[in-house]
Amino acid sequence: MISSEESTRVTPRRARVYGLLACQGDSLTFGSRDPDAMSYPLYLGRRLSERHRQTWVAVNFAVPADGWAEIWRRNYMELLSVPEAGEVCLWAGTNDAWKKRSFREVITACEGVLVNKVVDLIAADRTYEGQTFADELHFVCPWHGYEYDIKTGECAGDRKLKLRKYEVVRRGDDIFVVI
Repeated sequence: MISSEESTRVTPRRARVYGLLACQGDSLTFGSRDPDAMSYPLYLGRRLSERHRQTWVAVNFAVPADGWAEIWRRNYMELLSVPEAGEVCLWAGTNDAWKKRSFREVITACEGVLVNKVVDLIAADRTYEGQTFADELHFVCPWHGYEYDIKTGECAGDRKLKLRKYEVVRRGDDIFVVI
């Protein structure tokens, strides 16, 4: 028989997670300089949860002292570890400045490749004759191998897939992405 005390006890329920964010970055993202240890991912998860009245979880993959090069090197494996993540946030750049890295050094850390579009040569009888390069320039993702048209952002293998386009503003030596 269940006592009245046991029947009134509330069973704690776990919140249903609406969204999972994977956040990568440097020491600022990690929360190193915040006296309250409030990291950007933690703050973002809280704000999204409050605003939308849903539970958002932010996984903080930030590492103090890392710059773009270090983040890009570990990027793919970290993201594979959270396949449920619907969004990925990346905050970085301050450590590259104190390491005196030039913009060119930071960008080459991405290891993306620009190549001309590869075209299969098919004869009239539908036999394969080899490959050549077209004039269309493509960006090849270093992690997935997907090719994207550098002008349109369309994926060469599936034109329905398209990279998002962002305005880029240059002010002196600084480059800003408008989101």
